Amino acid sequence: MLLSLWQVYLPYTVPTPFLINTRPDTIISPIILNNQRKVLATRRINSRKTMMILSTLLRRLISILDLIKFSHTLFSFPFAVMSAFLAADGIPGLKQLLLILAALVTARSAAMSFNRLVDTAYDIHNPRTAYRVVLQRNIGRSSVWVFTILCVIFFFTCAWMLNQLAFFMAPLAILIIFGYSYTKRFTHFSHFVLGLALGLSPVGAWVGIQGTLTAVPFC
Repeated sequence: MLLSLWQVYLPYTVPTPFLINTRPDTIISPIILNNQRKVLATRRINSRKTMMILSTLLRRLISILDLIKFSHTLFSFPFAVMSAFLAADGIPGLKQLLLILAALVTARSAAMSFNRLVDTAYDIHNPRTAYRVVLQRNIGRSSVWVFTILCVIFFFTCAWMLNQLAFFMAPLAILIIFGYSYTKRFTHFSHFVLGLALGLSPVGAWVGIQGTLTAVPFC
């Protein structure tokens, strides 16, 4: 009886330094409540910071994809896909096909972003390409460099997962597609190098499926 009365009148008899939780038999110190509020506030702040960082990274990624005309990558898919089907003499494995397409996307993206970086001094004087410099400054050259390096790493990873020959030939492919950016400085035949770089697409797909290099993809 006395215990029941104590529980009923407890909210009115407890001294002010203590607060009552939803359970009448539980007493919580204001210090604990303040600590809980601080923890929740810190979590909200960290959550907002994380969202801001992700939002900034997403905006930069979209700007980089616009800088390198990522949508144009689709035009090179048919050559790689047809070569893969010919090399497989039918339908290639899904894993191999996806790795080939991933290698194609990352190689082209690395080449385009690298070209934007090394041609900055020339693009700014060309009305057709001046916007690239402005866009690059908005993004930040360091971000473009990070994007380029990551694309190269992913390209080598895809080549390694395909087969040994593809992995060993990956540095040669990078050398050709990066080298095109410098050929414009000393020859009028740079577009032949560009054609060679674009022609690597079906060759790479053939090597990715067959694991060998023959004259067929060059025909």
